[in-house]
Amino acid sequence: MAFVDQLEKLRDISLENPVALAAAGIGAVVLLAWARKGSQGPFPPGPKGHPLVGSLFSWPSHQEWLTFTKWREEYGDIVYANVAGTKIMVLNSPEAAKALLDDRGAIFSDRPHLHFANDIIGWKDSPIMCLASHPYFKPSRRMMLSAVGSRTALEGYVHMEEHEVHRFLNRVIDDPDKVEYYLRKLAGTIILRVVYGYDVVPGDDEYVDLIERVNNDLNKAATPGNFMVDFIPALAYVPRWFPGTGWMRATDRMRKNLDDVLTKPINFVKNQLAAGTARPSFVGSEITRPDWDEKKEQHLLAWTAEALYTGGADTSVSATYTFFLLMTLYPEIQARAQAEIDAVIGPDALPTWADRERLPYVDALIKEMMRWAPVAPQALPHAAAEDSTYNGYFIPKNTIVIANVYGYTRDPKVYPDPDRFDPERFLGPNPQADPRDFVFGFGRRVCPGRQLGEASLYLVTSNSLATLHVSKKIGKDGVPITPKVEYTGGAVVYPTAFECAIKPRNAKAEALIRSVHDAPFP
Repeated sequence: MAFVDQLEKLRDISLENPVALAAAGIGAVVLLAWARKGSQGPFPPGPKGHPLVGSLFSWPSHQEWLTFTKWREEYGDIVYANVAGTKIMVLNSPEAAKALLDDRGAIFSDRPHLHFANDIIGWKDSPIMCLASHPYFKPSRRMMLSAVGSRTALEGYVHMEEHEVHRFLNRVIDDPDKVEYYLRKLAGTIILRVVYGYDVVPGDDEYVDLIERVNNDLNKAATPGNFMVDFIPALAYVPRWFPGTGWMRATDRMRKNLDDVLTKPINFVKNQLAAGTARPSFVGSEITRPDWDEKKEQHLLAWTAEALYTGGADTSVSATYTFFLLMTLYPEIQARAQAEIDAVIGPDALPTWADRERLPYVDALIKEMMRWAPVAPQALPHAAAEDSTYNGYFIPKNTIVIANVYGYTRDPKVYPDPDRFDPERFLGPNPQADPRDFVFGFGRRVCPGRQLGEASLYLVTSNSLATLHVSKKIGKDGVPITPKVEYTGGAVVYPTAFECAIKPRNAKAEALIRSVHDAPFP
């Protein structure tokens, strides 16, 4: 790569030339100090490094998982890069991910210390981002698993989820062009009710909007490489007027959003409890414990609630919006799933959570959605808490470890013709590998809200299939509009905005939708 191209790469990751030169100088010191330490064996193969900055110019700055998947063909199942002194290893096979992240959880359950997210914005105490040795990590995980991580816990929420999905159907047939907006509102409604006992108001809602802002912030901050300061922490001390420091303008807004999410919803619960009007919720049940110690436990509770609040909404929106994209593109698959629901459930009822095992094709469709468009295509990064080895390769302490989940879903040895959307791959006597084994994360960092998330996805999918017909929208020229399959970048990805036509399947389906009163779950 020519030197001019290398400078252009730096501009792509929000640096201008003067800062790039400073970064290169700092990176040189880091690299030289690191190199003198030696190692206990060869590093895994990876992209070629350059003097001073290592593999900085080879590191992707957008939709990294696509580059990682290409690297698998060139370098194999594990890929190593040193980016200006930051050690990064990409795991390109589920076998490697399970061997390290599942089987060696004591070593590989840390999160990398992302300077921008943890120190500059303040996410260091979050159960999503903190080290495994952090005093909040274990108690927070226990609290989340107790609240939403079991079938018993789900039974306490699933009827509310069913009710809210019915309200979503009411809204979307009245205004189908706003399907994405209503999916976001649905996801926010469910998680706010579970965590805080909060009923979302009609129209725009303060707390749903707050979820959106905080999730957008975390989505950017939690991706290694989005902010050059993660690789060169000294850049945090460059004056704001200096060229290339535009990223600093976002920090005040992000800090304010984070402070709001840690304080406002909990204060809402406290006020409701004081007034005697609180609905059952995770936060309310903790605050009203006989042994509750506000001074010692409030900070932990605020961060635990935040993890449920922010982690549960964006992934649900991604998956359900993908459903509408796929039904627009694959009418024959939509028709087959609807035929199964018609045969099993009939025209006079809506599918419930209890019906899931009776709908194998719908279940296969959901698995294929998870595989075809994983909501977190490179998961959240792990980190090595100590030196380790794998297959003869040395993995230094503090190495960032990225599970390339997208690459697992596109492995033709596991999923023949991997780009084709085909629910039948999960049916029959020899179904292909279940993507749920890796799309929810690994080891001690596996998603604690998996049960709640799966229920939401199933209920949106099955109820929409039962009552709605999704198709291509007809353009002004009379030609059907075929949506482009494009996804955003970030830790959690979404389909870019697309157009589709949504209407009730028939008069009976519309009557079934209208039979549910659009009011909060009692």
